Amino acid sequence: MVRTTVGIRFSVIVLIGACFHTQLIGQHVKASVTGTVLNAATNRPIVGANVVIVESTFGALTDISGRFEILNVPPGSYQVRASAVGFASTVVRNVVVASGEQSTVVLQLAEQYAQMPEVVTVGGHQYDEMDLPNSAQYLEEREINHTAGAFDDIAHTIVLLPGVAQTRIDRNDLFVRGGGPFENLYLLDGFELSNINHFATEGSGGGSSSFINLNFIDDISFSGGGFGVRYGDRMSSMTSIGLREGRTDENKIKLTVAATEAGLNLDGPVGREGSYLLSVRRSYLDPLFKIYGFTFAPYFWDYLAKVTYQLGTRDKIELLSVGAIDRMRQFNDTPQERSDNARMVFPEQTTLTTGFDWHHGFDFGVSSIRVWHSYADYDYLQIGGIAGNPYFHNATYEGETSLKADFSSTILKTTELSAGIGGKFERLYSRIKTNIRATGFTKDTLLLPIDITSDSSGLKLSAFAQISQTFGDLSVTLGIRSDYLSVIRKKMVTAPRLSLMYELTPVTSLNVSAGRYYQAPSYIWVMVNPYNRSLTYMGVNQYVLEIDHHVRSDLKVTIDAYLKRYDHYPVSITRRYLVMANTAADIQQVTEAYSSFGLDFMQSSGTGTSRGIDLFIQKQFSEVPIYGKLSVSYGTTEFLALDGVGRPSSNDQRWKITGSGGYMYDENWEFTGTFRMYTGRPYTPYSTNTFLRSSALYNTSRVGLNHSLDLRATRKWRVGSYSIDTYLDVQNVYNKKLLEPPIWDSTKGGVIEQPELGIVPSIGVSVEF
Repeated sequence: MVRTTVGIRFSVIVLIGACFHTQLIGQHVKASVTGTVLNAATNRPIVGANVVIVESTFGALTDISGRFEILNVPPGSYQVRASAVGFASTVVRNVVVASGEQSTVVLQLAEQYAQMPEVVTVGGHQYDEMDLPNSAQYLEEREINHTAGAFDDIAHTIVLLPGVAQTRIDRNDLFVRGGGPFENLYLLDGFELSNINHFATEGSGGGSSSFINLNFIDDISFSGGGFGVRYGDRMSSMTSIGLREGRTDENKIKLTVAATEAGLNLDGPVGREGSYLLSVRRSYLDPLFKIYGFTFAPYFWDYLAKVTYQLGTRDKIELLSVGAIDRMRQFNDTPQERSDNARMVFPEQTTLTTGFDWHHGFDFGVSSIRVWHSYADYDYLQIGGIAGNPYFHNATYEGETSLKADFSSTILKTTELSAGIGGKFERLYSRIKTNIRATGFTKDTLLLPIDITSDSSGLKLSAFAQISQTFGDLSVTLGIRSDYLSVIRKKMVTAPRLSLMYELTPVTSLNVSAGRYYQAPSYIWVMVNPYNRSLTYMGVNQYVLEIDHHVRSDLKVTIDAYLKRYDHYPVSITRRYLVMANTAADIQQVTEAYSSFGLDFMQSSGTGTSRGIDLFIQKQFSEVPIYGKLSVSYGTTEFLALDGVGRPSSNDQRWKITGSGGYMYDENWEFTGTFRMYTGRPYTPYSTNTFLRSSALYNTSRVGLNHSLDLRATRKWRVGSYSIDTYLDVQNVYNKKLLEPPIWDSTKGGVIEQPELGIVPSIGVSVEF
C-alpha cells in the first residue's frame, strides 16, 4: 500500500512539473554585481581597487567605503577579479547572476610580498589556513542548496564529506572519525550554538533536521580534525556556517512551499549602510508520517533574523537571532499504535539564540567582540502504560550568556598573531523522574529510580594565543589554548597544537598537524547526578598527515591519514561495558535516555583509539558547469570501558563511499545526484526469546551493506518581477531497502525489523518578488 501511494504521488508531481513547464515563459533581465573590497589583514576598505568580470568589458572602481557596483550584467556564472597597487589580486569564482537580481561578493586582498600568486576562492568567504591547516573542506552555496537527497539540510550535506559516518536518514547526528555526536562544534556567523537541530538530543549535537534556513547560507567550512586553538571545547570537528548579508538595493519577499514545510523570507536594505534577513518556517509532516506508517509526527516552527550595519570605514555591527519550537503529535487510534508509542520517549523543545557582534579593523589587524545569550527548554516524556516500561519525564532548562573577544594581526608580512578570550555563565534547571527499569542487558543491575530537582550554575572560561610564521615554502603555526569549568574536579586544562604546511610544488602541499584537544563533560552529566562532578575533561591526542594537490584551479584531490587517542572518557561504573562515546544519539527508550543524560554513576577512565584514511576529490563550479565531490573513507574506532574489553565503537563505520554532484544545463535548469554506499555500524543482538541482550555480546553484530541513489531536478523561471524556483527530489530512486539494527516488539514478544521508507519523492516551489 505504501509503495502504491508513493507511486501515485510521484506521478502527480511529474504532472505538476509538466504543467509549470508549459504555462510559464522565462525571460532574461539584466542584473548587477555589487560588493566590497577589503584589506585581508585589517578588514579596512581599499579605495580605488579595480574590480572586473573576467573575460568581459564589465568593471568598476571601489569608492571611499571600498564598495563597487557593476550594472547591466547578463545572467550567468562569472569570475570576479579585484586588484590594487601593493596587493595580490584575488579572483572569486562562481558568482552566479540571476535575471533581475543583485549578486553580492566580498573580496579580500592580501598585501603583496615577493611574487605572491593570485588568490582564487569560491563563494564570498576566505578562511585562514592557519586556523584550519588540514582535514578542512569548503562548501559553497550551490553545493549546499541543491544537493540531491539532503532534505535541504546542512548536516545531510556534511555527512557526504570524508570521515563522517553515514547515519539514519531521519537523523542529523555527526559521527566524525569515530567521535561521539557531542564532540562537534557549530558556529553560525562566529556565534557558538550548542545544537543546530530540531528535536535535539540534550547534551549532544544531533537531532532530526537543521533549523538554519539554507536560503541565507553563503558557505560552510568543515574541519574533521586538526583545527587550530581558536576553536576549542570540542574534540572531533568544527562546522562554521557563514550567512550572506541582505540585499542593499531593494526589499524582496520569497514564499516557499515544499513537501514538508512552508516558509517566508524577507530580504532588503536598512538605511544606506545596512541590510537585513528574516525567515519564518512551519512544517506539516503529519500527512507524510501517516502515509509511511509512523505512530507519531513531529512538527515545528523556526525563524532566523540578521541585521548588519556598516559604521564608517572601520566598524561593522551584526545582530543575529535564531530559534525553534518543536512539538510531537501521537497517533493512538489502534492498540498497536498505543503500544508502540508507550515504549518511546518523545522529545519537545524550545530554543533561542540572540547575539551582537562588533567587528573593528585597525591599522595592523582586525578584532571582534561577540555577546550572545542562548537557552533551550527540553521536555522528554514517556507515557508508559505497559508492563516493564515505566514512566519517564525530563523537563530541563539550559541557559548560557557568553562573551568572546579575539583579534588577528599581521606583525610582519610573513608573521601572523592571533589571540582571544571567552567566558560563559551557564545555568541548568532540571526535573527528572523515572521508575525502576531493567537495562535490557543481562548481568546488569536495575536502573535506579530517580526523582531529582536540580537548579545549578557554573562558569566556563577560555583563552588562546597563536603565532604563524612563513619561511619561504614552509609555514609553521604554534598555538596554545586553556579552558576552565568551575563545576568539575580538575577545573582547568591547557592544550598545545602545532601544524606545518610545506609547498612541495605550486599546486601540491604537504600538511602535518599534532595537538591536544579537550572537551568538558556535558553540563547535564555533572549537574543532575552530583557524583559525576568528579569527572574531568575528556582528552584526545590527534595526529593528521595530509597531501593536497590541485589538478587544476577548480579540481582538488586530498588524502588524509589520521590517528586519535582518547583518554579520560566518562564510563559507567555499574554498566562496566558502557562508554559515553556510544550514547547521546537517538533517544527512543528509557535506557537510552538514562545513559545519554548522565544518570549513571560515572568516572573518567575510558580510553579509545580511532585511525583511518580519507580520500576526497572536489570539482568546483567554474566555466565548466559541472561540480561535485567524491569521498572514500576507511577507519576503525575502538573504546575500552571499565571491564577492560576493547570493543568497536557504536560509531565505527569501516567503509563509506559517497559521490555527489551537479550539472547546470543553463541559467534555468540544473540536475544533481547523490550516491551513498557504506558498511553498517555495530549493534548488540537480541537472543531468540527475550528482550534481554547479553552484555558479553555488546556491539558484536553489524548491519549489512547499504547503498542508495538520489536524484534532483531544479527549474527556474522569470515572469515579470517574479522569480519562481521549483524542484523535484527523489530519494532512494531504485527502492533499496536500507538496513538498520532490529528492535524488540514487546507486544509480539520478538524481534522485528525497523520500517523502511522506500522511495521518497519531494517537491518544492518558491516565489520571490
